[in-house]
Amino acid sequence: TDDSPKVVLDDQNQVFLFEGESRPQHAFKFFEPVVNWLSEYGKILFWQKEHFGKNRRMTFQFRLSYFNSTSAKFIGDVLSILDKYCQDGFEVRVKWFYQKEDSDMKESGEEYLKMIKKLPFKMVLIGGPEDKN
Repeated sequence: TDDSPKVVLDDQNQVFLFEGESRPQHAFKFFEPVVNWLSEYGKILFWQKEHFGKNRRMTFQFRLSYFNSTSAKFIGDVLSILDKYCQDGFEVRVKWFYQKEDSDMKESGEEYLKMIKKLPFKMVLIGGPEDKN
């Protein structure tokens, strides 16, 4: 919607995307299914690794143009879950996209980068050489 981001959690095609503006009126109601899905997905990843030796490489893309302070908390929760995946040996990485003129989004990414322990977190300038999507 105009107030909530597009969220794609497509494990079949390995597309994990958060895109647009995030200022939902009821952020908990919006983000709770996302956090729950990630928690359940972690159980599936463990099962696949244990039974089949599979370890999928996953890239989560954050292409947000704006998010409010309530959304910031839940984005942090999502990143914490992904960081835990890495600590548990899964190949997860984050690409944090920002516009050249959007210093707030760049600084937000840099702040999140400070809070993670192991999760590979790449800052990507939109339109720059690493922006291939």
